[in-house]
Amino acid sequence: MKNSISIIINGVLVVAVAILYILHFTGKNDTQSKENVNESIINSTSPSGNETDIVYVDMDSLLLNYRLSEDLNDAFLQKQEKLKSEISYKASKYEEDVIAFQKKLNRGGFLTQQRAEEEQKKLIERQQQLQQMDAELSNKLMTEQQNMTNQLYDSIISYVEDYNAKHNYRYILGNTKGGGLLYANKGLNITNDIIEGLNERYLGSDK
Repeated sequence: MKNSISIIINGVLVVAVAILYILHFTGKNDTQSKENVNESIINSTSPSGNETDIVYVDMDSLLLNYRLSEDLNDAFLQKQEKLKSEISYKASKYEEDVIAFQKKLNRGGFLTQQRAEEEQKKLIERQQQLQQMDAELSNKLMTEQQNMTNQLYDSIISYVEDYNAKHNYRYILGNTKGGGLLYANKGLNITNDIIEGLNERYLGSDK
């Protein structure tokens, strides 16, 4: 058997996924046209708290500074490293056994051809098991990442809803680098307020 197994664990994006969303807080008809939305954006100059205001949150900054995001990211990386170590160890052992088998075969170390074929069959089965394990671990990591992302998203949305109950903004936009928001008055940026409130709630829940 000339080829050894190549185990690749697909790179999984960590929790710092760009979450781009729009929260619509208004008691008016949800069928407001895009023209009216654009007009509202143009007329909004500061987060004064009235219902016509539109503000935004820098999601890249939020995800970097929200403690829950940091903790989820660290937990994910630790789990990823553990799973990668497990399969890497088994893959290395398999490769060693493949090399040993090839050397023994070349020097005529097997008493019969049947014995050599049996040994080769075992190696092939191990290769298939490792490939299956690789796929299962990759799926497990992707599921874990999705669960963490959902937890983070739900936490942010929950807080923003509570926050807006006091401020009555019509829209709170989530902006990411390269996203759809090309320009906004800096006075509309409520990122620091959201980060501070999220961390106070998260850290307070640990007490």
